[in-house]
Amino acid sequence: MLQLKSGARKLLSAAGADVDQQDMMVRFDRGLVMEQLALAPRETTLHARNPSRNFTLGGNHIAFTSVGGPAYCSDLDRGRRRGSFADVCDYLKLVQSLDIIHQEGGGPFETLELPAETRHLDLYHAQIRLLDKNWQPIALGRDRARDAINMAAMGLGISTDELAVRPALFAIINTNSPRPAGSWHAATICPSVPATRPRPTASTRRRPTRAPCPCGPPLVATPTSLFTRLAGWKAD
Repeated sequence: MLQLKSGARKLLSAAGADVDQQDMMVRFDRGLVMEQLALAPRETTLHARNPSRNFTLGGNHIAFTSVGGPAYCSDLDRGRRRGSFADVCDYLKLVQSLDIIHQEGGGPFETLELPAETRHLDLYHAQIRLLDKNWQPIALGRDRARDAINMAAMGLGISTDELAVRPALFAIINTNSPRPAGSWHAATICPSVPATRPRPTASTRRRPTRAPCPCGPPLVATPTSLFTRLAGWKAD
């Protein structure tokens, strides 16, 4: 795997991978892969805001999740179209209403009317507010992953240290074709890697024009001010 970030290469090298710093290539010995897989628990419980919605992965358990990341949304009334934040909220309400679904599967379609750098905050806030089930975050880079950890802990009313022993999050990370792991994936692996895109400030994030959303307005805030607001907030 071509790993573009030196911080991630150092972590992988320390874990036993064969790292060529000159060509930035990381190779994983089969024995190393099997050794790491053996460390995974046979089953684990993922926690939800509603404890009765906690569910177990592994063992003799089956879990059903909703789809994550489709390019478009569609319904019988309006047909296929690009998704909006209002559509995301409607989708999450549908996921909440179906008892057969154990987990929300990582965010529906992209809300293209919201700034790309902060739309994950709007998604996380909607997931916490509209679901009492477990949900998957977006793991594209350190900031999105760290924001998910902080917001999930707030939604559960626990600290991030407690979240480490009461897991509530997992996410999917894939490499780009053919083999590179870009800076966004590297930042997820290595917290010391700076984010590729600058974090917006209150003055640089534009307030989009859109129809009112049934689950409330999107968050127009920096992560710091958002966490300050959520610190005293309890989910419905």
